[in-house]
Amino acid sequence: MTHIWRMAAVAAALTLGTLGAEGALAETPAERAWRNYELLRSGAKAFHDLSDAERRELAALEQLMRDGNSVDRRTPR
Repeated sequence: MTHIWRMAAVAAALTLGTLGAEGALAETPAERAWRNYELLRSGAKAFHDLSDAERRELAALEQLMRDGNSVDRRTPR
């Protein structure tokens, strides 16, 4: 039984090692849009630094904000 747990621990370590510490935590498009919005507001990132997909996500977030709808950063994919 210990062998199974050891194998699981090694598999988890390899997964985290290849993905990095943040790789195991999936970020939804809404969360990424909110993060980019905050970075743009603070000046830490410029609009031309964003990819096309990030720009689309940011536009959708801004549309929700303009319409007055509740912006839920935990929106599923």
